[in-house]
Amino acid sequence: MGRSEDIDRKLDQFARADTVRERSAALKSLFTWNVPQAREPDPRLETGIRALLEAAASGEERLEAVAALGRVVRGVKAISPQLVQMLEDVLSNPLPPAAGWAEADERLFVARVIEAVRPTWAVSYSAEFLALDDGAPKARDAFTQVLVSQTGSIQQALVAILAEVRAVGDFERDSRQLRAILNGLRATMSLSVEVGPDAAVVLADLTVRLVRSADASDSRKLRIETAREVLSFLLLLLRGSLAASFRAESYDVLRLVRAWFAPARWPEELAPHLGPLLDRLSEAVETLALRATPDDGLFRVLETTLGRDEALRITRRILNDRPGIPEEVRGWLRSGPGGARQSPASSSENASEASLRKADPAIARAMLSVRALQAELATNTEEATLEGGSGAGMARFGRLAHEVIQSVRVVAATRGLRLHGGTGDIVEFDPSLHRLGATGTRTAKVRIVQPAVIRQVGEGPPVVVQPALVEPT
Repeated sequence: MGRSEDIDRKLDQFARADTVRERSAALKSLFTWNVPQAREPDPRLETGIRALLEAAASGEERLEAVAALGRVVRGVKAISPQLVQMLEDVLSNPLPPAAGWAEADERLFVARVIEAVRPTWAVSYSAEFLALDDGAPKARDAFTQVLVSQTGSIQQALVAILAEVRAVGDFERDSRQLRAILNGLRATMSLSVEVGPDAAVVLADLTVRLVRSADASDSRKLRIETAREVLSFLLLLLRGSLAASFRAESYDVLRLVRAWFAPARWPEELAPHLGPLLDRLSEAVETLALRATPDDGLFRVLETTLGRDEALRITRRILNDRPGIPEEVRGWLRSGPGGARQSPASSSENASEASLRKADPAIARAMLSVRALQAELATNTEEATLEGGSGAGMARFGRLAHEVIQSVRVVAATRGLRLHGGTGDIVEFDPSLHRLGATGTRTAKVRIVQPAVIRQVGEGPPVVVQPALVEPT
């Protein structure tokens, strides 16, 4: 059978097929041979296209029909405008969800049709696809273009996606989804696209919805990859909205990302992305200080992100480097919020706090000893009972031990101290959080022998008081 006979047979199939799937398969073959693009199209093409339009209006094969028509819209320029007009009536009602449907190419052609027709439901449909689909990058790009152009700003696009994520309810959290969403939105950002004053705030909400906490099952590598995407996107948002840079809530996502790695230090891999954000944050603190309107919230962001000592180093550098700082703000820059009104009493409190911090390592050791005492107490009580003893002496000892245990717990809670990690847990080795035994050799994965003790007060970053004892796996 020659080429002409094959083409004739496929044209018949396209015009007379019983199902959209058969008609679509014939159309793919015809495009391979450039038949639809011919200057004098065969009448059977028109018959098949009309059949696809009917199927696209209603029924179980709507998506397949729209995808097939998408090939025609993209591939046959001569009839594309007329076909788009006809599709406007056909797509008056929303299509079934395309997320995860069929092959990636089919999803792309559905996106192409929606991109060309722009139905009234395009925003929610595109947002749903971006929130749920886990593949088809070209289709994602097309739906992202539709979403941003229809909503008019990055902020409203994020709001639409967030609404779809919330609507799902028990959403399968996945950092890959967040990375894909942000990567697609970044590609649409230009001077002609408005960011929106609250885009960074919405980004934080979306991040909470899609990414687990610091105890996530994601590996350190994946967390770094996600953090890199989030931080670089946040910087773009702040560059696109000057007003947002001066609002503490715009940096909420920075605190979230910090929690993914706490209590350990920021990974070195994130330095190129974290640095520009901290520069922008410092500039905002400096500008507001020059205006005599310091923002406690911005200082708290610095403190949470870097720790209090580093935050004060930055504000004191501003004080030293910039002439013209109003007198009423100097104390704030020197000592943080409340510094401008610092009294002798508060100075005394700071001195007392410094003394108490020196006791934290001893309290940490007591916490670990109490933990061992509890385990030993439970074992000895059980053995005494099994051996038939009266248990009276053990009971008195138990009461005294519990009093000691409770006292240590109260002191630890007052100081913000808590255990971090469980004995036997297998984790990635972190030199700032873990300490190998004398005979241990550093490996990527280690087993916790004794938990770490960390201190956290308020929204400040966790501080390692005593590292965890670990051994190679």
